[in-house]
Parts: sequence; structure tokens; C-alpha cells
Amino acid sequence: MPHRVLPLLFLLGATTGAILAGFAALAFWPLILLAPPSGLPMARAWADHRFGAGLDPAAVALVILGGTLATPAAWILLHQ
Repeated sequence: MPHRVLPLLFLLGATTGAILAGFAALAFWPLILLAPPSGLPMARAWADHRFGAGLDPAAVALVILGGTLATPAAWILLHQ
């Protein structure tokens, strides 16, 4: 997978984590546990479709890191 794609994977993880954390904050709070890795299925499908490659451990870590950082930010923002 090209190196220019790695920041997009971070943003994908952050976006899906923030969306699921926002939904969890408004509807059903235990969903917050699923928010950090929520971008993995979409990232895997995108990498397979676009590049014909799987996700290496660094790409998985970037997706989860993006989700992990966005989840508490969205949770705090919606509970102020």
C-alpha cells in the first residue's frame, strides 16, 4: 500500500470513531466500546478494492489510533 494512504486511514478511523461515539452518546452508551476499531471493516474493504492489498499491522494501528483519539473527543464534546 502506498505511503500517502496512511494519513487517510488515520482520518477514516477518526471519522468512524467520532460518528459511533456520537451515536453512543445520544442513544446507547455501551456502543462507545466499539467506536475505536469501527473503521477497520471499511478500511479493509477500501484497501482491498483500491489497491488489491490487505491491511498491514501499521495500517490497523493507524485506524485504531484515529478512532481512539476521536472517541473521547466526540464524547466530551457532546456531554458539555
